[in-house]
Amino acid sequence: MQPTWFAGGREIIYRQGADIVTSSITRTSGIQATPPARLFTLDSHEQLIDIAPDGRFIVAQRPDLGTVSSLALIVNWFADLEARLAANGA
Repeated sequence: MQPTWFAGGREIIYRQGADIVTSSITRTSGIQATPPARLFTLDSHEQLIDIAPDGRFIVAQRPDLGTVSSLALIVNWFADLEARLAANGA
């Protein structure tokens, strides 16, 4: 996730490692930011996509596929399907 402005430009939310953090921005004498405050931590299979206008976070979860140990390649599958349908009288 790229840094995202929130709360009308007064707050920036970004990822710092696995944490989603926020910093408040003030422009009283130049630009100043508060130290980052952790909002929450993402699991390794989660990704923060965006922030909704009402402040809710949109998080996507990637499935844990584990390790693929085999791969089945089916060649000419359409002809096989037609043969199976014909055998069943479809």
